[in-house]
Amino acid sequence: MNKTSVDKGQRGLACAKVVKKGDFLTFFAGMNEISSLTLAEVRSRGRKKKRLGEDVGKISIFASMSNNDILRTLRYTFHYHDHKMKEIFALGGKDITFEEVALWLKKEEDPDFVKLYDKDLAHFLDGLIIANRGKKEGAAPVVEKTLNNNGILRKLKIGLNLQDDGMLEIFGLRGFRLSKHELSAFFRNPAQAQYRECKDQVLRNFLMGLQEKYRGEGK
Repeated sequence: MNKTSVDKGQRGLACAKVVKKGDFLTFFAGMNEISSLTLAEVRSRGRKKKRLGEDVGKISIFASMSNNDILRTLRYTFHYHDHKMKEIFALGGKDITFEEVALWLKKEEDPDFVKLYDKDLAHFLDGLIIANRGKKEGAAPVVEKTLNNNGILRKLKIGLNLQDDGMLEIFGLRGFRLSKHELSAFFRNPAQAQYRECKDQVLRNFLMGLQEKYRGEGK
């Protein structure tokens, strides 16, 4: 074998080594990229599964509840026409016009939308209690100027003649699980250690459960 052949052979071997090394680096980089993509995909799928795993009752977990939302939902759930709405408000101690009802029921983005204040919602819920359970003897109850979710849930419980089991069943229609202990905490005195604030998520799930129970909708 002459020198030229040896040189050519060495150069060929060197080229082969370079190619093999380059192929290996390329292969390694490719595997690295695939691993990263796979890991990202797994993480992404994990996040999606977590969101999908949160039962249907948690769809509106980040949505805030307004008094107008509550009024619209109750009107729709129980098929209340404008005359019935006016009647319920009157039973609760507030005389209103059909125009006021129409403006309260409009969506927030509508330029004619009018905000429903706590005291007005309290009149409606008190009227709902009287409409379904009759008027108590004695002086009319004092209407609250401010109303939180706990108060709203309590008035709905009374107005709809619901016991704890009935309320839990309604929550269950939305896949929202509460124990009797957790439910009772919403109705305790705020000064008590067992008291728990009723978040928008809880109230919305209850309202949507009512809608599903009485209209077969809400999913």
